[in-house]
Amino acid sequence: MKSFKVPATVEVDAYQASHDEMVHDGMKDFQLSHGTFRKPLHYGGDEAADLRIQMGGLEFLHLENGFVEPVTEKCIEQGRQFWGDYNLGQQYPWPEEMFERLVKEFKGIYPVCIMAMRSGQAHYVGEPPIQAWTDVKGMGELIGWLKSTVSPYLWKMSTVGTRGRVRKERLIKELAKVYPSKTKDELHNMALTRFVDFGRRGGEVTQMTGVSHFYNWNGSDTCDAAFVARFHLNNGKSFGAGSIPAGAHRSVTTWPTEDESYDRVMSLTKKYKCIAEVADSYGFSQGIRKLAKYSEVVKANGSFFVGRPDSGDPVECVLEGLKVLADAFGTYTQEMGLKLINNAGIIQGDGVSDRMWFEHIIPAVKSIGFCPMNVAIGMGEYSHRAVRSDMEWGWKTAMVGMYDKRFPTGYREVMKGSNNQWKQSIPGAVGLNLSSLTNRVYPITVDQLKKGDVGDYWIAFDRRPNPLPV
Repeated sequence: MKSFKVPATVEVDAYQASHDEMVHDGMKDFQLSHGTFRKPLHYGGDEAADLRIQMGGLEFLHLENGFVEPVTEKCIEQGRQFWGDYNLGQQYPWPEEMFERLVKEFKGIYPVCIMAMRSGQAHYVGEPPIQAWTDVKGMGELIGWLKSTVSPYLWKMSTVGTRGRVRKERLIKELAKVYPSKTKDELHNMALTRFVDFGRRGGEVTQMTGVSHFYNWNGSDTCDAAFVARFHLNNGKSFGAGSIPAGAHRSVTTWPTEDESYDRVMSLTKKYKCIAEVADSYGFSQGIRKLAKYSEVVKANGSFFVGRPDSGDPVECVLEGLKVLADAFGTYTQEMGLKLINNAGIIQGDGVSDRMWFEHIIPAVKSIGFCPMNVAIGMGEYSHRAVRSDMEWGWKTAMVGMYDKRFPTGYREVMKGSNNQWKQSIPGAVGLNLSSLTNRVYPITVDQLKKGDVGDYWIAFDRRPNPLPV
């Protein structure tokens, strides 16, 4: 999914643009803000996940104007045209002078410093995963501008990554119940391929959220995200991401008969070690039984067949598929006496949620004597979902320059108080100690900040005139 290209001068919430006329003058010369998740992942019912959040999103910053691609005079002219009548038909206030200086003095690249946790890093609610600041005179409001530039990436990708982490931990716990002899590493490796990203068609921003899927899983049909993760973010090195050839209704219904379509797909088991086919083009009960008749072909070719229901009751279809395939392919038992099917399994990807998987499908599979490893889950829109009610995010100013004799240091620490305690922000510059169980976020001085003495924060970007090493 792609978006129309817009100039950096309008990549912002409107009210942020108007703050240029409202803030204290010192704030334009020094400004520091934190981005913070203020609530744990929430499922929409009474329950919420633990307080851990998985950081994500900074890897996409290079796509934004002002980071690698410079802001230009054309961006400023486009901004003038846009803001010229955006205020109920009259001029809307925006920091035009700041952007003119940005182009002339800094070649269009933001002279700001971003300190952050790396993508994939777990942290707790209330701990700022990002701290952005600048001490370049006249450029302070760029930090406010970043609220609109950076927040969408961090919010969406951290939400999807956190949901994936919780999902994987739940699956590992389920597998540990039926594989008590396995180590944590073995259980982790078993879990990696049981969940597949089906979100390319239904996700809102599949490349971004598809990359955050890979923080926790290897299986994905979202190929553009897999390409980005490998070639843009991992120096071209393979990291285990992949999928399998799989039929769809269009590759079944276009054959003169259902049997002819299955003849073709099952002939490919000579070529591929694993292949999947949708089984409900003319009814799941009929389709899965027809496909099961190829059991000896699949086994003789040393391949593995995956049947996919795509309609009907999501639990009953899985159970029916397991029984039919077990009768045709045969089974063996694992350490707890549960059945595993030879050379075959089921993937359920028809509108499945985490609740459906963990609260209904897995218990039902075990109740008829089958191991959960017989079943993989494909998930689309639900996995890519990232909305405010899932995980609260805030970007708040924490320190500003202050030309006022009441503040002899020239700086003022600020915070948001709130009727809701969880909406309160942290004042001042902070450091981070990820190895500690207590006092993980601690106050630091402006001198420590400017020296980069910030503990476990990573200097992700710094293009100020006297930058810290990145």
